[in-house]
Formats: sequence, C-alpha cells, structure tokens
Amino acid sequence: RGLGDVYKRQDITQSPDGRWIVQGVDIEELAGSRDVGAEQAANVLVDIRNVDVRLMLADQEQPIALVVASLEIDRNERRTRIRAQIELPEAFGGRVNLTAVQRQEEESQAIWQVTADSRGLELARWSEFQPRLLPNVQAGTADIVLSARRAGDAWQTASADLALNEVEGSQTAGLAPFSAEGHIEYVRETGGWMLAASGLSLDTVDEDWPEATLQVRPRLTDSGDLQALSARASYVNLDDLRYFRSWLGGNTRTIVDDLALSGRLSDVSFDVSALDTEKPLYDIAADFTDAGMAATDSIPGVRGLTGRLRADSSGGRLEIDSTDVTLSLPEQLAEPIRIDDAVGTVIWRANDDGTTVLSDSIRVRNAELDSQSSLQLVLPADGSAPLLDLESEWSINDISAAPRYLPQKLIAPGLYRWLSTALVAGSIPNGRTRLTGPIDQFPFDGGEG
Repeated sequence: RGLGDVYKRQDITQSPDGRWIVQGVDIEELAGSRDVGAEQAANVLVDIRNVDVRLMLADQEQPIALVVASLEIDRNERRTRIRAQIELPEAFGGRVNLTAVQRQEEESQAIWQVTADSRGLELARWSEFQPRLLPNVQAGTADIVLSARRAGDAWQTASADLALNEVEGSQTAGLAPFSAEGHIEYVRETGGWMLAASGLSLDTVDEDWPEATLQVRPRLTDSGDLQALSARASYVNLDDLRYFRSWLGGNTRTIVDDLALSGRLSDVSFDVSALDTEKPLYDIAADFTDAGMAATDSIPGVRGLTGRLRADSSGGRLEIDSTDVTLSLPEQLAEPIRIDDAVGTVIWRANDDGTTVLSDSIRVRNAELDSQSSLQLVLPADGSAPLLDLESEWSINDISAAPRYLPQKLIAPGLYRWLSTALVAGSIPNGRTRLTGPIDQFPFDGGEG
C-alpha cells in the first residue's frame, strides 16, 4: 500500500511510562504484528510527505513543531524499515535523517538497529529542552552521526562521530568557546557498561589536544551499587577542566574550583575493585607534566611538577624530575617558595602494621639554597604518631632569605620574630640536619628522639 500527502497534521505524545502515542493510538498497535495469514503477508509500504508534527515529550510543557519532509515505512516478511527526514525548528538546528530497521528474527526480542545524522544542532536550545542530557549549554553547535542497537527497553550498543563547535557553558564566563570532536562508543555489558572515545581532540584558545583515547568501565553489583571501576586515558589537560565546570554537580564543581588542578597527564590508568568490601583494592599509573594543585587547609599547594606515578594497594613509586616548581604552604609560610630543580624518587610499602615511606635521595635547589636529603617515614596502622628519620645536607647562599623558609606555626612566636629580623646577611656553605623520632614529640625536649 502506498500513501502520500495524506496526513498533513499529526500529534505525537510521550506518555509518563515512556510509550509513544500517535493521534491517540499506541505506536505498538500501529506497528501491528507479522503473525498474519498468508493472504495478508503482502508488503506494506507507507510513503508520507510534508507532514506537520507536534511532538510532546513526557517532561515538557510545550510541544515541538516539526515537519516530516518524508517518512517511508517499508514492511515485509523479512524486515521492517523506517526512513525519515525531519526538518527541525530553526532554534533547534537543521535536518535530521533517521533510519530504523528491525529484522523478522529480531521482532520477538524487540531489537531495532537505528542510525541518525544531523548537522548544525543548536546546543543551547537542546540544553533548555533536555537539561538532564545537556545541562547548562549557553552556545554552540553539534554535528553527529549516530548508530545504535536497542533491545526491549534498553540500548545495547551505540557509537557516534561527534563534532562540537564553539561551545560555551553557562558557568564558564570569561572563557573563550571550545570545540571538540571524536568517535564515541557505548556498550552495555553484563554487570555494567563501557564508554570509550577515540580520536578525541579538544581545541581551546590555549591549546589543541593531540588525538586522545579515553575509556571508562564500571562494574555493578546485583543491587546496582558500584563494585569496581576501570578508567584509561592517553592524554588529559587538567587546565581544561574549567571549560566543563558547567556540567559538574555543585559539590564536585566546588572541589574542582578549590583545587584548581593544572598540568598534563598521559598514559593514565586507574583501577579500583572490591568497593563493596571493607578493603577496596586500587592500581593507578600516570605520567604528569607541569602538574599542580592549589593549597588547602590540610594539603600544601604545588605547581610545575613533572614525573611519573605508579601505585597500588600494597605500595607505590613516585619519580620527580621537575624544573620551575612553586610550593605553597599558606598555613606555615608567608609566601610561596620557588624551586629551580626538584629531583628524587619516593617509594612506599603498605602492610597490616602500617605504611613505610622511603627515599634515598631528594634534591631541591634554587638561587638561595641547595639540599640533598634522605628519609624514612613510618605511618603506624593504629593511628599513633608517625616516626621520622630524616638526614639532609644543605647550603644557603643568602642567609637573609632564610626567614622565608621558617614555618611560623612550628616555632615559638618570640624565636620566630627574632629569626625573622636577626638573619640579615651571609651564607652557610655546608650544613647538616638529622631528625629522628616521633613527630608529635618534636623538638624532643624529653629525649624522645
């Protein structure tokens, strides 16, 4: 059967339970069934042109006015195929081309293969219309080519070639727009799902990313709780997190703003498992360049670190080989410390008794001082005071700069004032420090260390 230019106006509504209603009739009833007699098994062909459609989604108050430029439904004993060209309102973008195919052998499982493509989608309007999917987009367009497989009421796989152009978030005032493109894949797996991106690039006013790959794979318990998580990234520029703050939740956005993470990560891998137990396991690795974070009340701030991290539940290794580092301890030091070179390796081991941190050589140098240190720090599992064994050899080129390195809260006020004004000139060519004992007993007036 062929139909053309017949239906000039159609109302399509999504019910609260997700069903689609066309002119008051459930779309499943319209689709019918192939379980018919031989005399009814002829092909069904519906060809409709230039139909005005009012689309009402379940969570929206106002309908969208669309124009179906063409709609072809071709059904036979082997498959059902739907092809459509939909003209979107100007505020939403251009045309959407849609194809959906269901093979005869897949009908009982309600399996559909869907492809769609569109150019110039206006993200701000879609963000306003679908805030859960695209929150807080102020400007930008998207080009997308999508392919997906749906079985029953769940999407099993999906892939998309995506290009975002001149995107602005509503929480990124003062930042220039960014663009991004790449190939994205989603796969629903037993006990979880996988989301991956390849050929991913991000173009900002500051930098164009090299093509990167990303992957996230969670594992869920039968009750839906997170049991394990695996993540991989070939490249991430932490400075660019600011472009995505509009998409972060309130608490996460606050943490990101406070830490002000910076630097570039490469060859990142992160695995955590046994999250449903008292002792989760983890394994993390990353190379980092010019990395840093702002100081907090309990953690010092640092900028310009370059090196490599490898760690798991039993221990780890941190290698630092950095130049032009800035260290901030606002609770202790009046101003940040500039370090020309910081080189060293720190190793730690964990067991039931606690964690032991070791380093045979840490070299720190700037225009004012040069030090080489080794340390062993034991962190008991019972929460008692850490035990420190530190040995350092050092020299000071300009003694007048020494007050900048004095930790104000660890020195008696009178002594701090005296040291801040008494050291006015000179140098110390060679010095040596040895500190051994429980940290909470420093300065060991009772012989504790």
